Amino acid sequence: MVDSLRPSPAASAVRFGDPWSGVFAVLVTPFDRSGAADFDHFGALLTRCLAGGADGVIVADIPGEGPMLTRVERRALYARATAECAPRGVAVLAGVSDLRLCDIQAHCEAALEAGCQGGVLLPPPVVLPSVRDVVGLFVSVSRAHPLPLMVDDAPRRTGVHLSAEAIGLLAEVPMVQALRVATPGHRRRAVVAGRHAGRLAVFACDAVGPFTTPPTGLAGITSVFQQATGRLVRTWWDAWNLGAGEVVERLAPAMEVLHQTLGLGSQPAVLKAMLAEQGFDVGDPRPPLNALPATAVLRLQALLRDG
Repeated sequence: MVDSLRPSPAASAVRFGDPWSGVFAVLVTPFDRSGAADFDHFGALLTRCLAGGADGVIVADIPGEGPMLTRVERRALYARATAECAPRGVAVLAGVSDLRLCDIQAHCEAALEAGCQGGVLLPPPVVLPSVRDVVGLFVSVSRAHPLPLMVDDAPRRTGVHLSAEAIGLLAEVPMVQALRVATPGHRRRAVVAGRHAGRLAVFACDAVGPFTTPPTGLAGITSVFQQATGRLVRTWWDAWNLGAGEVVERLAPAMEVLHQTLGLGSQPAVLKAMLAEQGFDVGDPRPPLNALPATAVLRLQALLRDG
């Protein structure tokens, strides 16, 4: 049954756009006091990421509260990001994950219209899909839109651990260009994906440790922290990628402290509180998410101060 979803060898050879690599910042979505998307602060956040050495940005993804955004807001965020980043040669990937295929297709269309270089897509969340379901989703999206895709392997969000079989099949889908592995097993997955050299770029995620082990076959890292830490993540990734062990060891404690902050609340809440501590107010998360309570903010302040 899975074999019926395999694209033809000729179709599998088709690739669009430049390969993705390096540090990709995963942006939060700023909201004003009324709860509306704040595009001025979003533009300023893009400027922070570019100054911090981002090679790409990911917009309206899960940390950017994509599921809480309207289609109109997503389109506007995609367009603002490409307007800011394209002149600087920085790639923009659109968060296109959603529950319904029709919504995913609409997000992909909006991303293409805005000039995004690709999209980040989760396997179907909540419903615990089979391998056939996962591959079928990416085949359906790939057939409908020429938008390069990054598969988001995030089992904590989906309840699905992508197997070696699933990764191999996804690597054959024409528009699947990359795999983001948001699990501590990223090195094993990188080896698996490395068997598909030239067809799949593997990204780690800095929301998941460890932070001292050299990468195996990784093209880059997606970073939720880059927007709030200046050039720290850029320096750490370059040292990690180039095998500069002393620099990696020196920066690893700071990266571990950042990782610990994610235990204080939802990713959007923690990241927004972290930015607020620097005087960069991007508002609170949208319901049903909540801002960090005062006790968690105090703990965040202590972690950042002592780390």
